[in-house]
Amino acid sequence: MACRVLLLIVLLGVTAHLTEARCGRKSQNVKVDNCTGKVCTLPKGGNTGITIRFRPDKPYDRLKAKVTGVLGGIRVPFAGVPSDACSGLQQGACPVQPGQEYVYRADIPVSRAYPSISAKVEFLLVDAETDESVACSLIRVRIR
Repeated sequence: MACRVLLLIVLLGVTAHLTEARCGRKSQNVKVDNCTGKVCTLPKGGNTGITIRFRPDKPYDRLKAKVTGVLGGIRVPFAGVPSDACSGLQQGACPVQPGQEYVYRADIPVSRAYPSISAKVEFLLVDAETDESVACSLIRVRIR
């Protein structure tokens, strides 16, 4: 059961609403489908989309997505989001340029097998070569 909970935390990585805290100046505008509050309730058995608008402060050739679930202080990397963030750009394309607005979008399924749980998730878009943070969002979710 503990492995299932950790897996759930990881799989929730891109399905929540932004709470700006740990991301500092890299924090970005995030919208989650069907969510207007500080904590998003995600229905089991459906898909949830996340959209991130960001403006890089310098050029980057390639971007990758990194998602980490946080529950009780334990950080677990999420492997379910495609790592090539350039393929998820809905506005703009790689290489990204400083000062221009880009829009990244990911759609994530929420399995009926997930337990009902609340968690925080850190979603990062990073430089594919150096792992330097380009955009960051700390988000909170509740699965029902």
